[in-house]
Amino acid sequence: MTQYYMLLKNRLIDFEKLIIDKYSYLGLNEIDVIILIKLHRLLETNKSFLSEEIVKGMTISEEEVRNRLVNLINQQFITLTLSGKNEIYSLDETFKKLASLLENNDATDIELENDNETKKVVALLEKEFQRILSPIDLEAVQQWIMIDHFPYDKIYEAVLECLKLKKNSVKYVSMLLYKKEDSRKVDAPKEGLQNLFNNVYGKIK
Repeated sequence: MTQYYMLLKNRLIDFEKLIIDKYSYLGLNEIDVIILIKLHRLLETNKSFLSEEIVKGMTISEEEVRNRLVNLINQQFITLTLSGKNEIYSLDETFKKLASLLENNDATDIELENDNETKKVVALLEKEFQRILSPIDLEAVQQWIMIDHFPYDKIYEAVLECLKLKKNSVKYVSMLLYKKEDSRKVDAPKEGLQNLFNNVYGKIK
């Protein structure tokens, strides 16, 4: 199961607030939302219940409430099982739909962030190198941002170093970035061992 689904299932995300904020994206209307919220509150009491308990306090007729419930079941927002005379509902499918919506929003935010970061880096390179980037250059920039996740400040440092060396080349920027990254990966275990040694040595002293 997804992270958002588990957060909803374990009540770590406010279901009522989320469904009110997002219901239009799920193709629901206000009456559907009220029914889902009432169901959620009933389920939180951990008891079995009859449909009549959902109808209580509603301004629409019992028949319309039942029709709405059937529609929500058909649209896979609610699952229903029968236990004797009781109708037992579950909102797991609604949780899954909301979780999927949140994940898609996250993906869109990341895509937008990457797009903005790419434009920022392209503007930097074209300004400093005083030329329009080639398609191959643009592919390299996208690789830095979207695959290798180099932060802007690291790219900026590499560009400045290239300018000092009079190497106005995106290819050379790439070489510096990956060289520093490889060096960082090699040095990391040594730093870890040194820290471990310091910790042990400190305890002995």
